[in-house]
Amino acid sequence: EAEGLLDQLKRSRAEFDNFRKRATKQTAQNFNEGKKYLAETVLGVLDNLQRALDSGSVDPEGIGLIKKELYNTLKSNGLKKMDAEREQFDHNLHHAVSFIKDKDKEEGEIAEVLQSGYFWKELVLRPAMVVVVKNDKE
Repeated sequence: EAEGLLDQLKRSRAEFDNFRKRATKQTAQNFNEGKKYLAETVLGVLDNLQRALDSGSVDPEGIGLIKKELYNTLKSNGLKKMDAEREQFDHNLHHAVSFIKDKDKEEGEIAEVLQSGYFWKELVLRPAMVVVVKNDKE
């Protein structure tokens, strides 16, 4: 009976190990499919950038339209820009790189956004790089 149980245990372990390998392979495959899909959706934007460069004169308005197209493409796939200006500093969302004194603004208020932050769905993809108001209390 002990030999039968040992054999059953060995089979269960082998089945679980095979399951783990399949799950790892499937996860990697799904991740790669997602990256492929995103790359395919951005190709049109790359084509438009190349056309702008090939035209010989770079039109700021045209580049602005291409930037908007790229942002909208990424937005449709889950990207969202953070609105940080004039918000209260939150270390979970913002990266303070500098502090300034400003009596007209509230302590801890974001005075300036140096680099926009972004969410991917509900996750912070990149925190906003900000300047924060820090008034000395006297």
